[in-house]
Amino acid sequence: MGFTAALIAHTVIGKRRLPLAIFGGLWGFGFGWLMDAWYVLAYVQPLTGKAFLTAALVSVKFDAYHAAANVIFLILFANLWQQLFQRLNDKYDFLPTQK
Repeated sequence: MGFTAALIAHTVIGKRRLPLAIFGGLWGFGFGWLMDAWYVLAYVQPLTGKAFLTAALVSVKFDAYHAAANVIFLILFANLWQQLFQRLNDKYDFLPTQK
């Protein structure tokens, strides 16, 4: 999420609360699906479509909580975090932004 968040930071998605929250929610599910795939590839034998589907279905509740938490935290704290990073960048000039 961090890399793609940096890519959208200076777009409409990164500057407005609702699109940013939707982005975070989608990443909550996307990250869960990536971890489900990793789990199946690393620990499940034999590899079948049913194994992938089962892992995805079992984790839907957790992935939904993860997505909801992302949305809630972004709605509540996105502006604060953006201000914090801007202050740190003003002081230390560590973000790859245009000047």
